[in-house]
Amino acid sequence: LDSSVRNAELAWLIRTTAQMSEPYILAGDFNSAAGSYPHRQFPPFWRDAFAEAGSGFGHTFPSPATVGGRLRTFAPILPLLRIDYILT
Repeated sequence: LDSSVRNAELAWLIRTTAQMSEPYILAGDFNSAAGSYPHRQFPPFWRDAFAEAGSGFGHTFPSPATVGGRLRTFAPILPLLRIDYILT
Protein backbone atom coordinates (compact mmCIF):
# COMPACT_ATOMS: atom_id res chain seq x y z
CA LEU A 1 0.00 0.00 0.00
CA ASP A 2 3.05 2.27 0.17
CA SER A 3 2.92 4.31 -3.04
CA SER A 4 6.71 4.70 -3.20
CA VAL A 5 7.18 0.93 -3.19
CA ARG A 6 4.40 0.47 -5.76
CA ASN A 7 5.90 3.18 -8.01
CA ALA A 8 9.38 1.59 -7.79
CA GLU A 9 7.93 -1.83 -8.66
CA LEU A 10 6.00 -0.32 -11.57
CA ALA A 11 9.14 1.40 -12.87
CA TRP A 12 10.99 -1.94 -12.65
CA LEU A 13 8.21 -3.71 -14.59
CA ILE A 14 8.29 -1.03 -17.28
CA ARG A 15 12.09 -1.26 -17.65
CA THR A 16 12.04 -5.06 -17.67
CA THR A 17 9.26 -5.45 -20.23
CA ALA A 18 10.80 -2.75 -22.45
CA GLN A 19 13.87 -4.98 -22.82
CA MET A 20 11.91 -8.12 -23.72
CA SER A 21 11.81 -9.24 -27.32
CA GLU A 22 9.53 -12.23 -26.68
CA PRO A 23 5.78 -11.98 -26.12
CA TYR A 24 4.77 -11.86 -22.45
CA ILE A 25 1.72 -11.75 -20.23
CA LEU A 26 1.82 -9.48 -17.21
CA ALA A 27 -1.11 -10.05 -14.86
CA GLY A 28 -1.70 -8.86 -11.36
CA ASP A 29 -3.26 -6.67 -8.75
CA PHE A 30 -1.76 -3.26 -9.37
CA ASN A 31 -3.86 -1.59 -6.64
CA SER A 32 -4.30 1.29 -9.07
CA ALA A 33 -7.62 2.34 -10.51
CA ALA A 34 -7.92 3.07 -14.22
CA GLY A 35 -7.01 6.72 -14.73
CA SER A 36 -4.91 6.96 -11.54
CA TYR A 37 -1.32 8.23 -11.58
CA PRO A 38 0.22 4.72 -11.65
CA HIS A 39 -2.19 3.62 -14.38
CA ARG A 40 -1.26 6.64 -16.48
CA GLN A 41 2.39 5.49 -16.24
CA PHE A 42 1.60 2.25 -18.11
CA PRO A 43 3.67 2.51 -21.30
CA PRO A 44 1.98 2.41 -24.71
CA PHE A 45 3.65 -0.94 -25.50
CA TRP A 46 1.61 -2.57 -22.71
CA ARG A 47 -1.62 -3.80 -24.31
CA ASP A 48 -4.52 -4.02 -21.85
CA ALA A 49 -6.45 -7.24 -22.55
CA PHE A 50 -9.70 -5.88 -21.11
CA ALA A 51 -9.51 -2.65 -23.11
CA GLU A 52 -8.80 -4.67 -26.25
CA ALA A 53 -11.42 -7.39 -25.83
CA GLY A 54 -13.62 -6.57 -22.85
CA SER A 55 -16.95 -4.95 -22.47
CA GLY A 56 -18.66 -3.43 -19.48
CA PHE A 57 -16.83 -1.95 -16.55
CA GLY A 58 -14.31 -4.68 -15.67
CA HIS A 59 -14.38 -3.65 -12.00
CA THR A 60 -12.61 -6.02 -9.62
CA PHE A 61 -12.62 -4.27 -6.21
CA PRO A 62 -14.08 -4.60 -3.65
CA SER A 63 -15.19 -8.19 -3.93
CA PRO A 64 -16.75 -10.75 -1.61
CA ALA A 65 -14.21 -12.77 0.37
CA THR A 66 -14.56 -16.13 2.02
CA VAL A 67 -13.17 -16.36 5.54
CA GLY A 68 -13.34 -19.59 7.54
CA GLY A 69 -15.75 -21.14 5.05
CA ARG A 70 -18.25 -18.30 5.48
CA LEU A 71 -18.92 -15.63 2.90
CA ARG A 72 -17.96 -12.17 4.10
CA THR A 73 -18.71 -9.16 1.95
CA PHE A 74 -17.37 -5.67 1.90
CA ALA A 75 -19.84 -2.82 1.51
CA PRO A 76 -20.80 -2.15 -1.17
CA ILE A 77 -21.02 -5.70 -2.45
CA LEU A 78 -20.61 -4.84 -6.12
CA PRO A 79 -17.11 -4.04 -7.35
CA LEU A 80 -16.62 -0.33 -8.06
CA LEU A 81 -12.99 -0.07 -9.17
CA ARG A 82 -10.76 -1.82 -11.65
CA ILE A 83 -7.38 -2.42 -9.98
CA ASP A 84 -6.41 -5.74 -11.58
CA TYR A 85 -4.94 -5.96 -15.06
CA ILE A 86 -3.84 -8.44 -17.70
CA LEU A 87 -1.29 -6.83 -20.01
CA THR A 88 0.59 -8.19 -23.00
